[in-house]
Amino acid sequence: HIWSNVQFEEAIKQGYLKNVQDKTNIQPASFDLSLGQKAYKIDKKHYNLFRLSEKMAFTDLVAESKLQEIDISNGFTIKVGQTYLVPVNEYFELPYDVKIKASPKSSLGRLFVSLRLISDYSSLYNEAYNTANKKVHFWLLIHPLAFDIVIHPNDTLCQIRVAPEGFEAIQGSKLKKLLDKQPILYNRSDPQKKAPHLITDSLCININLFNENPSIPIAYKATRSVTSIDLSKRNFYSIEDFFEPIYPNKEKILKMKYNGYYLIASKELLKVPGNISVELQEHSNIGFEGPFHFAGFIDNGFIGDLVFEIRLDEPYPEFTIFDGMSISKLNIYKTETPNILYGDNNNNYKFQTGVRVAKYFKND
Repeated sequence: HIWSNVQFEEAIKQGYLKNVQDKTNIQPASFDLSLGQKAYKIDKKHYNLFRLSEKMAFTDLVAESKLQEIDISNGFTIKVGQTYLVPVNEYFELPYDVKIKASPKSSLGRLFVSLRLISDYSSLYNEAYNTANKKVHFWLLIHPLAFDIVIHPNDTLCQIRVAPEGFEAIQGSKLKKLLDKQPILYNRSDPQKKAPHLITDSLCININLFNENPSIPIAYKATRSVTSIDLSKRNFYSIEDFFEPIYPNKEKILKMKYNGYYLIASKELLKVPGNISVELQEHSNIGFEGPFHFAGFIDNGFIGDLVFEIRLDEPYPEFTIFDGMSISKLNIYKTETPNILYGDNNNNYKFQTGVRVAKYFKND
């Protein structure tokens, strides 16, 4: 089973998870990593740095490369198309091996930032597995795709999950049996009514392109802005300065533009039980070409509509999607039992309805 907050708290107590800046970064089944005090700009001449290997610490490679340090203590702007490497404050020093998986936090995903975790002694991006009797430090590669962003020390952009035996999603007949007892998808118009659960290898989920109220957007399309988004701000920016709202139409369709960035909500309401966490598959052959999220992890106890962060990669000038279309699948994981649930730590998206932008924007 995946660690819950109980195991993260014990790891801190035992000195296995070190240099923790804020214990409220512990979530029901994940932990929010925080940024350090410096950053390094990455360009073509540094690509040889990324020789990831389970036999060496990436931290040592960075030290040998003599990259120019940038102090981010007063805030630092990363522009669209630029890539920066930023160390993480927290690190592991475990006496045993665990599997670690990383994903961007939802707020960052809704800004369409490409984020990749690099770990010491791992040959994989976004995963670590070779942890026994080593200091395992983490680094983040940050690459904005739609908006310029301003980062600060201790900002939390990435969350990790830990599993002693690895990440094996529940599938097939076991998944059907579990969801018969603990449904996850519910009807938006009648939240007490279970929605259909289409299970192939995993659980399918659909998109919503209809609202009873025609003045409420069904989607937002990212537009280029000259203003940077400061990640320390809350409820600050005007949505219309960064997104084009898209309203319902009688055909219940959306014509998506190639390489466009869209926020769209799920047709179903999610209610995630306390002993389960959920992961949206980034790519799936049941929908269209392109990533369906830039975040993707859903903690235990989440209740609300799911928001997809979509980039269209279909090789056409535009691609039509329709209301109720299956877009991707949800991987379901059993976790250890947490003693907190999503929302207990002032999380931002519990009970969200419809398509919602990130916490940095004024939500009317």
